[in-house]
Amino acid sequence: KLSQIIRTKAKANAVFVEGTVDALAPMGKEQETARGNFPGPVPIIYSWKTPDNGGSGLATCLEELSRVDGVEGVLIPFFGGAEINCVESYLAEDEKAPSLADECAKVWEAGIQPIPELTLS
Repeated sequence: KLSQIIRTKAKANAVFVEGTVDALAPMGKEQETARGNFPGPVPIIYSWKTPDNGGSGLATCLEELSRVDGVEGVLIPFFGGAEINCVESYLAEDEKAPSLADECAKVWEAGIQPIPELTLS
C-alpha cells in the first residue's frame, strides 16, 4: 500500500496531499492501521485549494476533513495562492484577501494545525 511505502521505504515524517477529501479517506484509514507499530502513521497534511483554484470553501473542507483519520494539518494558501514578490505586492494582496488569521483560526477550531503557504516569485 502507498502509505506503507511512504512510512517504511521513504521514511517520511509527513505526507502532503492534494485532491478530493473522499480520495484521501482510504489513505487515512490505512495510516491508522500503523498506530502502535514502528514506524507509526505519518501525519497527513491536506493542501486546501481556495474556491478560486477549484477547491471548496474552507468550512466545507474542514467539515469533510473531520471525518478522515490521520489529518493533522491543512495548508492554507496565503492570499489564495497569489505570488508575492515584494512588500508592495504583499500589501496589495492584503487589502483584497480574506484574513489569514481568520482562516487559520477556523482550522484551529476544527482541531487541525493550520500551515500557511506562501508563494514567492
